[in-house]
Amino acid sequence: MSLSDDAIRRALVDRAESIGSDVIDLARVAELIAARGRSRRAPWTAWLGLAAALVVVAIGGAGVLARLGSPGESASPSASAETSMANLGPSPSPLAAPSPSLMITGCDAMGFAPSRCDHIVAAARARAGDPADVVLIVVRRATQPDGTTGPDVSLGSVSIATVDFTRSDGTSQSVDIRCGLLVGPSSSDRVCSADPQVRIAGGVSMDIPCGPTPGDESHPCGPLPPDPDPAIVAASRPMSVPSLAIPLDHLGHYEVLVGTATIPNGAISERTASLADPRPTDYWIEPYIEIEVRPDRGGYPLDSYYGRRVKGNEAVHVYLVFDVTELDAPTAVLQVRDLVVR
Repeated sequence: MSLSDDAIRRALVDRAESIGSDVIDLARVAELIAARGRSRRAPWTAWLGLAAALVVVAIGGAGVLARLGSPGESASPSASAETSMANLGPSPSPLAAPSPSLMITGCDAMGFAPSRCDHIVAAARARAGDPADVVLIVVRRATQPDGTTGPDVSLGSVSIATVDFTRSDGTSQSVDIRCGLLVGPSSSDRVCSADPQVRIAGGVSMDIPCGPTPGDESHPCGPLPPDPDPAIVAASRPMSVPSLAIPLDHLGHYEVLVGTATIPNGAISERTASLADPRPTDYWIEPYIEIEVRPDRGGYPLDSYYGRRVKGNEAVHVYLVFDVTELDAPTAVLQVRDLVVR
């Protein structure tokens, strides 16, 4: 047995009017469901179940975000939440293709900006197996085991939202989006950060070499090596690049040779750079851009002032190493400023 389009629409509108809510256009959702369900033999109880779910969302007062998404391959329906760490890898890219038949609600109420909402939904879709025939997506606060809602902090991560996918046949699937507690507000993670930025990883470690138990009688910290001789410093060739433009023509890994330099005794003291635009719109880089100072003699890149010392000046090649995870323009250019290695 199946309900007609008019019957579904009337039932949902009656329920909406009974609670005086105009948060979600239930009639529109009913039309979408009926249009997608004409070729299916779904039980009429499934339609009523979906109607009840929509009424619950309306009572909750979630704001509608008239935005676009694209259903993909089907996944087995499941009512249980699937826990995933959003910060374990780059945000899914590219975002789902537009589809006018999909409604997304809840991001406004959660305080998520439109761009962040897009990436949260894309991450949830990927972790749900890209479910097909989705007509409604609800982004809401996570529900705790005791029935309360709010962030769930455990094992170094926190839940930022639960994303519910409702299919045209009335079945649903939920995904819990979690973020690491150490994700800063300006990290490159567009799911977990409120202000995502492309970052440059540089700096110099000033850690003192010590044994397994630093400072105790059996494993004392080693003596600090002396600073390089002023004459050696004067003879060194530091790198200073005011501006560098790097064309980005493909997704994936880049290793860009910037140039050469010499480091006094191998004691690197500066490894810095900045970006002209840390919030680009035509490309994205995750997790960061690494300034690698590679000794010509081989071995690990230099990043510590108290690392292994050499006699005289150490010859190095300087690279910028990064991964482009999204590229929306064939002529995108990474603009690096004030690159200094010495």
